[in-house]
Amino acid sequence: MIKGIADHTEAIHTELAKVVERVEEYLNTALPEPTPAVKVPLAEHRSLLVKAMKQESARSELARAIVTAQNKITAVRRS
Repeated sequence: MIKGIADHTEAIHTELAKVVERVEEYLNTALPEPTPAVKVPLAEHRSLLVKAMKQESARSELARAIVTAQNKITAVRRS
């Protein structure tokens, strides 16, 4: 079974590369560890919201890349 999958890695190389790229982008959007409940200045709060939105966008792109790769793997298995 594994040999069969390994034989098709070239067929899914592009999709796997995209997944790796999206993982890296997602990891680059990591939010800082939360601090104990203290008042956060408005500018910092807005900055954290922007970072959170970028992180969510990166997560969505990663999920999309994974689904694309899974679909390609399924198609390659069936052929």
